[in-house]
Formats: sequence, structure tokens, C-alpha cells
Amino acid sequence: MILGIKTAGEAGELVLFDAKRELVVGHRKLTLDSTLSEKILPLLDKLLTSYKLLPTDLQAIVIYSGPGSFTSLRVGHSVANTLAMALDIPLAGLKESEIRGSFAESVFETSKKARKNVTLVPFYGKKPHITKPKKRA
Repeated sequence: MILGIKTAGEAGELVLFDAKRELVVGHRKLTLDSTLSEKILPLLDKLLTSYKLLPTDLQAIVIYSGPGSFTSLRVGHSVANTLAMALDIPLAGLKESEIRGSFAESVFETSKKARKNVTLVPFYGKKPHITKPKKRA
């Protein structure tokens, strides 16, 4: 199984493909709000168990790398990097500019570029806006 994770952009989603790309096994939408970090792993667990799969059935992970919100990209990358490392499976990033059609349609092709033992970082698309600390009285 190949897992696609998208936690930024217009809509968040989790996508599962079989390794031969014969079908999208599962698809779940993610709510991209302040509860994303609390809900992503339980939703992934529900997705896997609804198809009688375990995390060990995953063969590769593709993460949407950006651009997007700092927090949502960070949450997605934390999950993807951790799962790939813990399961010892390949990981690949997919930027918005590389998507052909939908995110789901691009996951399988990108999974062919996945590599083991990598840590991916988000692409925010712009310089960070860092505010100055407030002066204390």
C-alpha cells in the first residue's frame, strides 16, 4: 500500500493506493484547522482498519510538501517522517507545482521516487513572517 498525506492547500486528505495502482483503496478528507494534529493519526488508523490493514502494510509514503501553512505542513511532515522511519519504508515529497490532475492522481507516480532514510522538510513558498517579541514593562 502507498499512503498519500496532504495537510495543506485547499483541502487535506489521506489516500491509499494498492502497490500496483489498480485502485484507490481508500480516501479520507482532513479538516485543516487547529485540531489537525489531534485528528490526523486517529483518522489514519480508521482508514487503515476500515480496509483491514496495519501500518506495516504500507510500502511507501508521499507527503504534500507545499506551499502552505507553516503549522499544517509541519504536522503532515512530522507524521510522514515518523511513520517512514518507524516502518523503514521509502518517503517522497510532492510540491503543488508537481501535481498533475489531483493530489491522489499524483501520489502513485511520486511514490516511484521515494527513498528510505530521508527526512523531508516542508516548502512554505515564502519567507517566514516572524514578529518581534513584545517588550516587557
